[in-house]
Amino acid sequence: DVQQWKITSSDPSSPELTSFRAYIDGLIAEGSTAIYSALDRGYDEALAAAKATPDAVTSIVLMTDGENNAGIAQEEFLSRMQGRPADEQDIRIFTVRYGEADPEALQQIADVTGGKVFSGETGSLTTVFKEIRGYQ
Repeated sequence: DVQQWKITSSDPSSPELTSFRAYIDGLIAEGSTAIYSALDRGYDEALAAAKATPDAVTSIVLMTDGENNAGIAQEEFLSRMQGRPADEQDIRIFTVRYGEADPEALQQIADVTGGKVFSGETGSLTTVFKEIRGYQ
């Protein structure tokens, strides 16, 4: 299920952020983690958004505490990324690692897209997002 959020205000009580938090609060973890399938689909969505608004900065942030145990494998995702036309390879993926997430796998994702890996356990998420914004 793809959800799109357009956040136009940094005010924590803005309607967009209030709606976003309510959606996140309603999510239930069920044990399966399809990191690469989600990234593959997310990349297609981000690419469509980037084409629709070419002046905007488009990137993906993956936050995970798990291992990929469903969907496509890492090798297939990386192969798909490398097989995209050159003009479709410029959306960066930034990864935020928690818990048991494989740091080497997250580094490979960041490397293939020009992104970067961040630890979600050594600082605030606000700080991580400010650092990500600095790379854009």
